[in-house]
Amino acid sequence: MHYLIPPIFLKISVPMGIHYWHEYIHDAFYHIYNRSSNDRNIFTNKWGYNFFLDKYQHYFSLYFDTYAYCLLPNHYHFLVKVKNEKEILPYLESMERTKAINLYLRGQDSINSLIEDQFRRFHSSYALKHNIKNRTRGQLFVNRHKRVVQDTTAKIEYLLCYIHHNPIHHNFHTNFTDWPYSSYLDYLNEDNRIIDVEAGLNIMGGFDRFLMIHDQFKFEKFRDIEKIGN
Repeated sequence: MHYLIPPIFLKISVPMGIHYWHEYIHDAFYHIYNRSSNDRNIFTNKWGYNFFLDKYQHYFSLYFDTYAYCLLPNHYHFLVKVKNEKEILPYLESMERTKAINLYLRGQDSINSLIEDQFRRFHSSYALKHNIKNRTRGQLFVNRHKRVVQDTTAKIEYLLCYIHHNPIHHNFHTNFTDWPYSSYLDYLNEDNRIIDVEAGLNIMGGFDRFLMIHDQFKFEKFRDIEKIGN
């Protein structure tokens, strides 16, 4: 069976060449990633990984359906879909409002600006606690996170596997199945706290195919990987 990406992608034109800062729009899929500033470690212990994911949920569960993630000592990856406006609005209208939320609700700014503001708050909140906990100071993340729209089923399937294989790609581990800070284990354990397991498996064509594709995955499948995000 072939699993189709929602019709919204018929309207998206992905520029040729490397472009790492596509605008967020409703109903679109994105590969999101960022790294540490000056080669610092973002995560130094189990507490840091767990606290980061808690903060991610706090700032983005309202805006994203998350399909995959992987946290590594000096960078992170997420595969997400921006929720439909009808899903988001009822919650925004009843919650404490930031300036960015007010501008969005009044139609004076876009969902892209709102999500960028959330990322600034997210990174700042985590970095502050990280520096206090580790008795360090200074900037933790590079200024602007990268995000690349994913406009085909093939790219989304590839990235879901790529993200889960990242620990071995960067030589942090010898077996991606044992890395404790990726969503691969969430799929195995049907853990929906961060990712939408059912939606992810639907895209992959079911659990058996999910396992098969991960087992057969090769990084060389897309040699122009920079076009979908490295």
